[in-house]
Amino acid sequence: MAGIMRGEEIKVFILYLLHQLKIPLSGEILSEIILWDGSVNYFDFSEAFDSLTQSKALTSMEQEGKVLYVVSPEGEQILACMEN
Repeated sequence: MAGIMRGEEIKVFILYLLHQLKIPLSGEILSEIILWDGSVNYFDFSEAFDSLTQSKALTSMEQEGKVLYVVSPEGEQILACMEN
């Protein structure tokens, strides 16, 4: 199945997933979750993920030698705007 989600939808999906899980995830695990059903393709995911990290909507941290990501306060504001 070709990816059916694009751009902003993928960004919101990434933020929503991390927000709901309430645990830091590595980029690898996050991509596996997002890509598993084929509704998002790898290239679109990578572009959205990079955009979120560059815009500081995601915060990275190192834990046990792995880089993990959580939703930053800026990312939480994006999600709050989407709820309204």
